[in-house]
Amino acid sequence: MKHPFAHYRSLFPVLESKIHLASCSQGAISKTVSESIEEYMNSLLSMGVNWNQAIKEVEKAKSSFAKLIGAAPDEIAVFSSVSDIFSAIASSLSFEKGKNIVVTTDMDFPTVGHVWLAQEKFGANVRFIPSQQGVIPLEYYERYVTSDTLITSISHIGYHNGFKQDIQAIAEIVHRKGSLLLVDAYQSAGQVPIDVKKMDIDILAAGTRKYILGIPGISFLYTVDEQFL
Repeated sequence: MKHPFAHYRSLFPVLESKIHLASCSQGAISKTVSESIEEYMNSLLSMGVNWNQAIKEVEKAKSSFAKLIGAAPDEIAVFSSVSDIFSAIASSLSFEKGKNIVVTTDMDFPTVGHVWLAQEKFGANVRFIPSQQGVIPLEYYERYVTSDTLITSISHIGYHNGFKQDIQAIAEIVHRKGSLLLVDAYQSAGQVPIDVKKMDIDILAAGTRKYILGIPGISFLYTVDEQFL
Protein backbone atom coordinates (compact mmCIF):
# COMPACT_ATOMS: atom_id res chain seq x y z
CA MET A 1 0.00 0.00 0.00
CA LYS A 2 1.38 3.39 -0.98
CA HIS A 3 1.85 5.75 1.94
CA PRO A 4 -0.47 8.80 1.76
CA PHE A 5 2.52 11.14 2.23
CA ALA A 6 4.62 9.48 -0.51
CA HIS A 7 3.92 12.30 -2.98
CA TYR A 8 5.06 14.97 -0.55
CA ARG A 9 8.18 13.00 0.35
CA SER A 10 9.05 12.77 -3.34
CA LEU A 11 9.34 16.57 -3.43
CA PHE A 12 12.39 16.42 -1.15
CA PRO A 13 15.37 14.75 -2.88
CA VAL A 14 17.38 14.46 0.34
CA LEU A 15 14.83 11.97 1.71
CA GLU A 16 15.81 9.45 -0.96
CA SER A 17 19.10 8.78 0.80
CA LYS A 18 18.86 10.32 4.27
CA ILE A 19 16.61 10.69 7.28
CA HIS A 20 16.42 14.45 7.70
CA LEU A 21 16.41 15.39 11.38
CA ALA A 22 17.94 18.85 11.09
CA SER A 23 14.83 20.97 10.54
CA CYS A 24 15.54 22.82 13.79
CA SER A 25 18.54 24.26 11.92
CA GLN A 26 17.59 24.08 8.23
CA GLY A 27 14.54 22.40 6.83
CA ALA A 28 14.87 20.08 3.86
CA ILE A 29 14.70 21.93 0.55
CA SER A 30 12.00 20.81 -1.87
CA LYS A 31 12.09 20.67 -5.64
CA THR A 32 9.50 23.45 -5.82
CA VAL A 33 11.64 25.80 -3.70
CA SER A 34 14.71 24.96 -5.78
CA GLU A 35 12.80 25.59 -9.00
CA SER A 36 11.55 28.96 -7.71
CA ILE A 37 15.11 30.01 -6.84
CA GLU A 38 16.30 28.97 -10.29
CA GLU A 39 13.42 30.82 -11.96
CA TYR A 40 14.28 34.00 -10.07
CA MET A 41 17.99 33.73 -10.87
CA ASN A 42 17.22 33.18 -14.55
CA SER A 43 15.11 36.32 -14.55
CA LEU A 44 18.11 38.26 -13.24
CA LEU A 45 20.29 36.79 -15.98
CA SER A 46 17.84 37.61 -18.74
CA MET A 47 16.39 40.91 -17.51
CA GLY A 48 19.07 42.37 -15.26
CA VAL A 49 16.46 44.14 -13.15
CA ASN A 50 13.29 42.40 -12.04
CA TRP A 51 11.88 44.77 -9.45
CA ASN A 52 8.23 44.23 -10.37
CA GLN A 53 8.58 40.47 -10.12
CA ALA A 54 10.41 40.76 -6.80
CA ILE A 55 7.69 42.93 -5.27
CA LYS A 56 5.02 40.57 -6.58
CA GLU A 57 6.76 37.61 -4.95
CA VAL A 58 7.13 39.49 -1.66
CA GLU A 59 3.39 40.21 -1.61
CA LYS A 60 2.64 36.56 -2.34
CA ALA A 61 4.91 35.51 0.52
CA LYS A 62 3.24 37.95 2.90
CA SER A 63 -0.19 36.63 1.96
CA SER A 64 0.88 33.02 2.44
CA PHE A 65 2.42 33.69 5.83
CA ALA A 66 -0.61 35.72 6.90
CA LYS A 67 -2.84 32.77 6.05
CA LEU A 68 -0.56 30.43 8.01
CA ILE A 69 -0.94 32.41 11.24
CA GLY A 70 -4.49 33.73 10.85
CA ALA A 71 -3.55 37.32 10.08
CA ALA A 72 -4.19 39.80 7.26
CA PRO A 73 -1.48 40.49 4.65
CA ASP A 74 -1.30 44.16 5.61
CA GLU A 75 -0.35 43.08 9.15
CA ILE A 76 2.81 41.41 7.84
CA ALA A 77 6.22 42.92 7.11
CA VAL A 78 9.24 41.18 5.58
CA PHE A 79 12.72 41.30 7.11
CA SER A 80 16.03 39.55 6.53
CA SER A 81 16.16 37.73 9.88
CA VAL A 82 14.34 37.37 13.17
CA SER A 83 17.29 39.05 14.90
CA ASP A 84 16.67 42.02 12.61
CA ILE A 85 13.02 42.01 13.67
CA PHE A 86 13.85 41.98 17.37
CA SER A 87 16.30 44.84 16.90
CA ALA A 88 13.69 46.87 15.01
CA ILE A 89 11.05 46.27 17.67
CA ALA A 90 13.41 47.01 20.55
CA SER A 91 14.71 50.23 19.01
CA SER A 92 11.16 51.47 18.39
CA LEU A 93 10.15 51.30 22.04
CA SER A 94 10.33 54.10 24.58
CA PHE A 95 11.53 52.88 27.96
CA GLU A 96 9.98 55.50 30.18
CA LYS A 97 10.32 55.41 33.95
CA GLY A 98 7.45 53.43 35.43
CA LYS A 99 6.97 51.37 32.25
CA ASN A 100 10.45 50.22 31.28
CA ILE A 101 10.65 46.55 32.23
CA VAL A 102 11.37 43.94 29.55
CA VAL A 103 10.58 40.37 30.59
CA THR A 104 12.11 37.48 28.68
CA THR A 105 13.28 33.99 29.68
CA ASP A 106 16.53 32.11 30.07
CA MET A 107 15.24 29.60 27.49
CA ASP A 108 14.96 32.07 24.63
CA PHE A 109 17.47 32.12 21.78
CA PRO A 110 20.64 33.98 22.93
CA THR A 111 20.23 36.72 20.31
CA VAL A 112 16.95 37.72 21.93
CA GLY A 113 18.62 38.39 25.26
CA HIS A 114 21.45 40.25 23.55
CA VAL A 115 19.01 42.57 21.79
CA TRP A 116 17.12 43.37 24.98
CA LEU A 117 20.24 43.85 27.09
CA ALA A 118 21.50 46.32 24.48
CA GLN A 119 18.50 48.49 25.34
CA GLU A 120 19.58 48.96 28.96
CA LYS A 121 21.57 52.05 28.02
CA PHE A 122 18.29 53.53 26.77
CA GLY A 123 16.49 52.86 30.04
CA ALA A 124 15.27 49.28 29.68
CA ASN A 125 15.17 47.12 32.79
CA VAL A 126 15.61 43.55 31.53
CA ARG A 127 14.44 40.64 33.65
CA PHE A 128 14.88 36.95 32.80
CA ILE A 129 12.31 34.40 33.94
CA PRO A 130 14.29 31.33 35.04
CA SER A 131 13.46 27.88 33.73
CA GLN A 132 12.82 24.95 36.03
CA GLN A 133 13.93 21.52 34.84
CA GLY A 134 13.65 22.55 31.21
CA VAL A 135 10.26 24.26 31.42
CA ILE A 136 8.85 27.61 32.53
CA PRO A 137 5.91 27.19 34.91
CA LEU A 138 2.94 29.33 33.88
CA GLU A 139 2.72 30.84 37.36
CA TYR A 140 6.16 32.41 36.84
CA TYR A 141 4.56 34.88 34.45
CA GLU A 142 2.23 36.02 37.22
CA ARG A 143 5.27 36.60 39.41
CA TYR A 144 7.70 38.25 36.99
CA VAL A 145 5.38 40.34 34.78
CA THR A 146 4.21 43.44 36.65
CA SER A 147 2.34 46.63 35.89
CA ASP A 148 5.73 48.20 35.07
CA THR A 149 6.38 45.69 32.27
CA LEU A 150 6.41 47.26 28.82
CA ILE A 151 6.88 44.08 26.80
CA THR A 152 7.09 40.34 27.47
CA SER A 153 9.30 38.58 24.91
CA ILE A 154 9.07 34.78 24.75
CA SER A 155 9.44 31.75 22.50
CA HIS A 156 6.47 29.68 21.42
CA ILE A 157 8.67 26.57 21.29
CA GLY A 158 12.11 26.42 22.88
CA TYR A 159 15.03 26.17 20.47
CA HIS A 160 17.08 23.69 22.50
CA ASN A 161 14.58 21.26 24.02
CA GLY A 162 11.25 21.78 22.21
CA PHE A 163 9.35 23.02 25.26
CA LYS A 164 6.03 24.41 24.00
CA GLN A 165 4.38 27.24 25.91
CA ASP A 166 0.68 27.95 26.30
CA ILE A 167 0.70 31.29 24.48
CA GLN A 168 -2.98 32.04 24.96
CA ALA A 169 -2.72 31.55 28.72
CA ILE A 170 0.43 33.67 28.88
CA ALA A 171 -1.26 36.39 26.81
CA GLU A 172 -4.09 36.60 29.33
CA ILE A 173 -1.61 37.12 32.16
CA VAL A 174 0.65 39.69 30.50
CA HIS A 175 -2.19 41.71 29.00
CA ARG A 176 -3.89 41.85 32.39
CA LYS A 177 -0.65 43.38 33.68
CA GLY A 178 -0.60 45.90 30.80
CA SER A 179 2.30 44.36 28.86
CA LEU A 180 2.71 43.77 25.14
CA LEU A 181 3.37 40.16 24.10
CA LEU A 182 6.11 39.42 21.55
CA VAL A 183 6.35 35.79 20.43
CA ASP A 184 9.33 34.21 18.70
CA ALA A 185 7.69 31.56 16.52
CA TYR A 186 10.79 30.48 14.60
CA GLN A 187 10.58 26.95 16.03
CA SER A 188 6.80 26.65 15.74
CA ALA A 189 5.64 28.30 12.51
CA GLY A 190 5.07 25.57 9.96
CA GLN A 191 4.87 22.65 12.38
CA VAL A 192 2.13 23.58 14.89
CA PRO A 193 -1.07 25.60 14.41
CA ILE A 194 -0.83 29.34 15.10
CA ASP A 195 -3.77 31.74 15.24
CA VAL A 196 -2.49 35.15 16.32
CA LYS A 197 -6.01 36.47 16.89
CA LYS A 198 -7.21 33.58 19.01
CA MET A 199 -3.91 33.43 20.90
CA ASP A 200 -4.08 37.23 21.40
CA ILE A 201 -0.51 37.86 20.24
CA ASP A 202 0.55 41.48 19.77
CA ILE A 203 3.76 40.86 17.84
CA LEU A 204 5.09 37.66 16.26
CA ALA A 205 8.35 36.91 14.46
CA ALA A 206 9.21 33.87 12.37
CA GLY A 207 11.65 32.82 9.67
CA THR A 208 11.43 30.49 6.71
CA ARG A 209 14.54 28.31 6.89
CA LYS A 210 13.26 25.82 9.47
CA TYR A 211 9.79 24.27 9.58
CA ILE A 212 8.41 26.50 6.85
CA LEU A 213 10.95 24.64 4.68
CA GLY A 214 12.29 27.71 2.93
CA ILE A 215 15.67 29.40 2.65
CA PRO A 216 17.74 31.70 4.90
CA GLY A 217 17.45 35.45 4.51
CA ILE A 218 13.68 35.86 4.85
CA SER A 219 11.66 36.45 8.00
CA PHE A 220 8.19 37.76 8.79
CA LEU A 221 6.88 40.21 11.36
CA TYR A 222 3.25 40.27 12.42
CA THR A 223 1.98 43.13 14.54
CA VAL A 224 -1.35 44.63 15.45
CA ASP A 225 0.30 48.03 15.88
CA GLU A 226 1.16 50.03 12.75
CA GLN A 227 4.07 51.76 14.44
CA PHE A 228 6.16 48.62 13.99
CA LEU A 229 5.55 48.18 10.23
